[in-house]
Amino acid sequence: MTNTFLNENIIKYKSIVESIEEAYFVIDLPGHLRFFNDGFSDLLGYTRSELNSMTIQDFTTAETLYRVSEIYRSTKQTKKEVTISGYEIIRKDGSFQTLEITGSFIGDTSGRYHGFHGVAKDETKQWGLKRALEDSEERYRHLIENINEVVYQTDNQGIVTYVSPSVEWTGGYTQAEIIGRPFTDFVYEEDLNGRMDRFREILHGVEDATIYRVRTKDGENKWVRTAARPIHENGYAVGIRGVLTDVTDIVETKEKLRQSEHKYRSILEDIEEGYFEVDLAGNFLFFNDSTCKILGYTSDELVGINNREIMVPESAKKTFQMFNEIFRTGNPRGFIDFEFIKKNGASVIGELSASLMTNDKGEPIGFRGVVRDVTERRLTERAWKQSNFIVNASRDWMTLINRNYEYMAANDAFCRAHGKARDEIIGRTVAELWGEKTFYQSIKNNIDRCFAGEEINYKTSFDEESFKSQHFEVTYYPFRNEKGVIEHVVVASHDMTKRMRAENSMQESLSELEGALEKTVNCLVSAFEMRDPYTAGHQRRVAELARAIAQAMDFTEDEIQVLHLASLVHDIGKIHLPIEILSKPTPLTVTEFGIIKMHSQVGYEILKKADFPWPIDTIVLQHHERLNGQGYPRGLKKDDIVIEAQIIAVADVVEAMSSHRPYRPALSIDIAIEEILANKGILYNAEVVDICVDLFRNKNFELRS
Repeated sequence: MTNTFLNENIIKYKSIVESIEEAYFVIDLPGHLRFFNDGFSDLLGYTRSELNSMTIQDFTTAETLYRVSEIYRSTKQTKKEVTISGYEIIRKDGSFQTLEITGSFIGDTSGRYHGFHGVAKDETKQWGLKRALEDSEERYRHLIENINEVVYQTDNQGIVTYVSPSVEWTGGYTQAEIIGRPFTDFVYEEDLNGRMDRFREILHGVEDATIYRVRTKDGENKWVRTAARPIHENGYAVGIRGVLTDVTDIVETKEKLRQSEHKYRSILEDIEEGYFEVDLAGNFLFFNDSTCKILGYTSDELVGINNREIMVPESAKKTFQMFNEIFRTGNPRGFIDFEFIKKNGASVIGELSASLMTNDKGEPIGFRGVVRDVTERRLTERAWKQSNFIVNASRDWMTLINRNYEYMAANDAFCRAHGKARDEIIGRTVAELWGEKTFYQSIKNNIDRCFAGEEINYKTSFDEESFKSQHFEVTYYPFRNEKGVIEHVVVASHDMTKRMRAENSMQESLSELEGALEKTVNCLVSAFEMRDPYTAGHQRRVAELARAIAQAMDFTEDEIQVLHLASLVHDIGKIHLPIEILSKPTPLTVTEFGIIKMHSQVGYEILKKADFPWPIDTIVLQHHERLNGQGYPRGLKKDDIVIEAQIIAVADVVEAMSSHRPYRPALSIDIAIEEILANKGILYNAEVVDICVDLFRNKNFELRS
């Protein structure tokens, strides 16, 4: 019956309304568009076919819908024509538009209503014009006189020179009672501190809004939000002009919520996500500290701001649609991505979820939601995607793990090795993929250390049956964002099974070679000691002391082995010297000592022909060099002398002085120690001397006979 009645009326007047320029429309009671002309579709920016399937709820803001529903109810009772100003819609392109709608309900003779018809007029330009006219005090004073906010002006000393009449219903004062007095006369005593400082900041161009309390004429306190800017004449600030907005209800509502939900609020302040509450128009009522940090505003600046003011247009449209759907259905919405602009102009990618807020009667009063900054996560995801070609071309396993130990990315090699599709891995935890035992015993600690800033590298064999015969080199890299904060860990695993087998084979060959070389060296030492019985055992004892010093200096086993072999043959060059000089029972002449000094060079010539895989010949050549350049055969100094030769130099002196010689009896170890201490840092390496002394005095080291 309703559709038939409306159709008859539409047919009757269709030719008329199609020809008019105004935007005309007919809706049924549920809000479906039953008819509209070209002017209406042009106004909204939708095609006719698109509008045919839409309701007014699809393009009307939640706040306007709620207000209009109240107007509709009262109009049906009075049966009068209604004019609705400030009817806010969102066009197809996402822009917001303000309309003035004039119309009435369509009813039959029985008094039953079937729909509503009206004419819509674009008020957007008029609203924009009004905002522009607010800056012209002389020409548009009546606008100021009639707005709810209090417009005020002071000189540069803070004396009020103008205040709009609205101050009377805001504070109870008349204009005459305020003009000519300092503005501080009306500030609540506890908030006076710093207001003059703030006034001077405004004179210097600081325009950030603040909230404080004022005293009304009857002695009450009201919270106001003020935004002001300096008035300049001839380049000088001669005063300020600003607007006071009564935010007492907002502040008191916020305070009541804080008092009634103290535990709830304290939890909200501790969480990293931003929590917020807005009214039906999208104006911020409450928010936690995290919201302020994410958006870059102070608490005072954010109170009363509309969410659309901090969003890019596309995100504002998405948020409107989200709030509109929540308002219509009452159902909460999960996280959606949106982009907002921080106070400093930076663009931030966020995730937003929201639900409907209602009063005690179940009537909608606003929306509450959670917002979190996911900029770094999105940038990380983009960076990983940009490197997909390189990452997936690698044979090494590569994964990206977040702080929840979840896989955020995995390359093709990793997926193939585990026999899983990528979507079977992404989002799963490391423990789920590798098992709780492997995760807690082998992996978790490395991830935690990496998040603490370490880069970790080690070789391992996995316990899993699929990889038991394989060897891997695993590296954990901290993955930092643009601010240097570690948000993820990159784990790269290189299969080094073939290399390990090759290294093991090579190590076995080297061990065999070392054994053969050591036998050769021992044969040389034995042959030399048979020729010079007085120095029998000297080279072996020097080798033992040199090994002990090198161990205390944290040499590797390979380095110690090289030093040991060099020590065993450090005097091999004496095999070419006359036996008469070597066993002479009296002090040597200058000429004879010159011959003795040749043994380092001779030993070098003998050993370099042996083609050792280590620099044993160089060590032997330099073992009589001294730090100050007074050694032989080349007079080298300090770092020009290899460290192995510096160790043998100390061990050689200590052993020689404490052993019997043909030309003198053995001296005590204490005398030998006094010699190296007296020349520490001059002839001998200071660290080597200290370690040698410590071995004898504190570690009970002894030179065996």
